[in-house]
Amino acid sequence: MIDAGADCIDLPCPGTRGGITTEMIRELVEFTHRYKPGTLAMCFLNSSVECADPATISQVALKMKETGADIHAIGDGGFGGCTPPKNIYQLSVSLKGEHYTWFRMASVNK
Repeated sequence: MIDAGADCIDLPCPGTRGGITTEMIRELVEFTHRYKPGTLAMCFLNSSVECADPATISQVALKMKETGADIHAIGDGGFGGCTPPKNIYQLSVSLKGEHYTWFRMASVNK
């Protein structure tokens, strides 16, 4: 995919699919960065896990961070149709902390 021109490789988030470990995704992120410097790796939280409780989102977010991915994304809610705002907020707080999350929420530069 990188040879075909992909700028970013999308990888599953550990803890959201059976058998996918943090170490597996970390290896793929490192390979992506090594294969063509400048190519980004994105860890994507989906499979309806984005509709879980905030404590689960927090645990998964820490696994996402451990992968070394450049981008962390959350899905659109699967069967729920919309990711609960509290989970988007929890993902941000778990990855960046409250201060930075609040700063970005209050910023006019979105």
